[in-house]
Amino acid sequence: AWLSGRMHQLGIEFGIATPGHTAVFRALHLYAAGAAA
Repeated sequence: AWLSGRMHQLGIEFGIATPGHTAVFRALHLYAAGAAA
């Protein structure tokens, strides 16, 4: 998950679309601190 999160952030910084990594980041960041509510 950390790799997709980093790729998502780099995409934002450099103005590059990373739709696959963005989707994975958005799905998994809900579970980063434990189970989603």
